[in-house]
Amino acid sequence: LACPRGRYAGAGSPSCDICSAGFVPDTNQSSCRACEVGTNASEDGSECLACPRGRYAGVGSISCDMCRAGFVPDIRQSSCKACELGTNASEDGSECLSCPRGRYAGV
Repeated sequence: LACPRGRYAGAGSPSCDICSAGFVPDTNQSSCRACEVGTNASEDGSECLACPRGRYAGVGSISCDMCRAGFVPDIRQSSCKACELGTNASEDGSECLSCPRGRYAGV
């Protein structure tokens, strides 16, 4: 059974199904696989897309999220890490920046 983009059909299945949120069809479209860390499924569920700068996602995530204030995504964009003393997250949440002169940031 040939399925349209973003759908799969298991062995002997008479129809094509949509994978669960955070999952996409494998290359044969015969089962679903979880999106890797730092990615989430496209709207049509056909592929895993990299999270934008400043956002993170764990395995099988349904969305890429921003870290809470004072935190930024780790190098793999799989979780959040705290900014060091004297730094704070940039406005887009992508990096820790030094505080301006006369200001401070604690953890």
